[in-house]
Amino acid sequence: MRLNKWLVPLLLCASTVVQAQGRWELDLYGVVSGDADVEQGGEYNDDQYGLSGSYSMNWGRGRIAGVSLAADHRSIDLSGLPAVSVLRGIDGRDDYELSLFAIHPLSQNWGLFVSTGAEWATADGASSSDGFSYSAISIANYRGFEDLNIGIGVAYINGIVDVSTVPVATIDWQINEQWRLSNPFDKGFNGRAGLELSYQLDPKMSISIGGGFRSEQFAFEGGEIEQDLPLAFIRGRYQYRSGIELSLVAGYRLEGDLTVHSASEEIDTEIDGRWLAAVVVTFAD
Repeated sequence: MRLNKWLVPLLLCASTVVQAQGRWELDLYGVVSGDADVEQGGEYNDDQYGLSGSYSMNWGRGRIAGVSLAADHRSIDLSGLPAVSVLRGIDGRDDYELSLFAIHPLSQNWGLFVSTGAEWATADGASSSDGFSYSAISIANYRGFEDLNIGIGVAYINGIVDVSTVPVATIDWQINEQWRLSNPFDKGFNGRAGLELSYQLDPKMSISIGGGFRSEQFAFEGGEIEQDLPLAFIRGRYQYRSGIELSLVAGYRLEGDLTVHSASEEIDTEIDGRWLAAVVVTFAD
């Protein structure tokens, strides 16, 4: 499994504990997309909805521990892919994630974030054991710069298709009162990975542009599917009231590969770009 997919629960936890120690957060989201042409003929379409939540506790002296949970469903229309016959009958993918995390201060400016996560991602007919994967991550966070937090670390990822150890980096830079550069964290749209530049219009409203790249792996009855999901987007946020935020997102999913691993064959096909739109409601305390 590739890096950005596994940063979904882990980077959210890192951002949460750095910015607001001791809190809970719940995200509800839905994503719709247009049809995309497929290299080997036919069309591809998928829509998505789900929820994610986290809760953290302050144990004193800057020590934080918590848990993150997520459930996500993608309705996938593969009926237009005549050349990939092994995929016929798949009409959805379910994904469940659990992550435990902790942060420990090392000095006035340095902190250590560690987390372990498990995920079950399966399409119709696949067993949960075939769709199981897990990870461990460690990030050192530095807060010695004015209005800038940066993190660097390493992640071990035992995915459905492959195993890898990769470097990771995070950033949260309040450039001035209006501008901010950070990692986006809306799971349903871009996977809480990449970069997002936002502008604060007033205390309740902001707009932003950004992009990201992640990949997704899940098991189906006859094997595994790996899909690249590059994205560019524009977002508008509105703080309805304290603890409730609404986000409207429009974006474009760039061309990406879809690879099918099965006992009989391995097929690599390219899916053309398509538009997407999303609504995200966040509750926090």
